[in-house]
Amino acid sequence: MEVLLDLTRGKELYEFALSHQELNFNDLYERLDDDTLLSTTTISDMNAVSLFCTKLHKDLEKEQEISPIPDPSGIVLRLIKKEIESESRFLLKLKNCIDSIHALKVISTSSLNKSENTINILRQVMKNGTISI
Repeated sequence: MEVLLDLTRGKELYEFALSHQELNFNDLYERLDDDTLLSTTTISDMNAVSLFCTKLHKDLEKEQEISPIPDPSGIVLRLIKKEIESESRFLLKLKNCIDSIHALKVISTSSLNKSENTINILRQVMKNGTISI
């Protein structure tokens, strides 16, 4: 029952993971500092949870294609059971990420903005041959 309650709270995490599939969460390690509310464990956990969310999304899409009445909760529970069998700490990882979703959003947005700024600087150098700081 506790798993289902966490999954209800995990919708935001699921949507975040799907919208940031291109983000390598390992890159966030360098963004951690004393002021960050995240630990290296949370980032490591987010890597595992992000992969899980991607698998879940693919399985849900497949189920919708082949079944006239899909059973999303059954798919979620089956996949969670499978994850727990391969990684006994998976539920703790999931809970950690759910509890840390807002801090994960802040640090990932900051990281994406940094990457975008770097790309803009490179474009400027390629276009003008100079950089203005």
